[in-house]
Amino acid sequence: MSCSCGPAQHRQRGDDGLWIYPAALPSGQRVPMLKVLQSSGCERSCIYCSERCGGQGRTASLAPDQLATAFMELKRGGRVFGLFLSSAIRGGAVATMDRMLATAELLRRRHAFRGYIHLKMIPGSRPDQIDRAMALATRVSVNMEAPTATHLARIAPGKNWNEQILAPMRQVARAIERGQFARAGQTTQLVVGAAGEADRDVMGAADLGYRDLKLARVYYSAMQPIPGTPVAERAPIPFEREHRLYQADFLLRSYGFSLDEIHFDEAGALPLHTDPKTLWAQHHP
Repeated sequence: MSCSCGPAQHRQRGDDGLWIYPAALPSGQRVPMLKVLQSSGCERSCIYCSERCGGQGRTASLAPDQLATAFMELKRGGRVFGLFLSSAIRGGAVATMDRMLATAELLRRRHAFRGYIHLKMIPGSRPDQIDRAMALATRVSVNMEAPTATHLARIAPGKNWNEQILAPMRQVARAIERGQFARAGQTTQLVVGAAGEADRDVMGAADLGYRDLKLARVYYSAMQPIPGTPVAERAPIPFEREHRLYQADFLLRSYGFSLDEIHFDEAGALPLHTDPKTLWAQHHP
């Protein structure tokens, strides 16, 4: 699994084997976040993921009550600030999303937890489940994984670009426009390099997200080959490429640049040796 929340040495494994990550707030403050899968061992066959086709080892699943209780014990002990909840797909997308929603319901209703919950929306969830996720969560997200339908088909053949990725994101965007979901909004993630896409393609997807899907953030994860997957023999994608994408992303998201103002080489790549801001300055002395 990949993470965009900081160097590995900042992660802590709890006494119970759970991983706790430092998440950055808009203020710059770092807080501990429990990032957990409701279930492991996925039914889908995404080529870059260790959970594909049932996973590579023993699978596990936490009942909503188990997970909600475990989180509250960590919260009361001051070990976590909030919850980032995702899941491998087990028993279908709808049933998987139901278990995640039930966990969030228990936290909000039974345990009266009013803090941060980020819910991943499982591709294939129903519209009413997306509405319920927005009612319960502080932030929601659907992972694009790839920048276009063609690229997604190469790496995640079990996912439908329009119906399972864009449709729920547009549903959330409409709710944001109507003022019905005005908390921390929605985000997405792109797996960089898995589908052979160019940086121009990646930034095009980010531009679409910020303009039309009301995204708060796009996260980029350089593909790292995992043993036992179809990409195991591929060279890892340099983290410098991921870093340049984040720099270009800030130009789009925070500084009002258009996609046409980002400088790519003839192959559509961001040069690894130069900051995108520097490239723009060199072209506009």
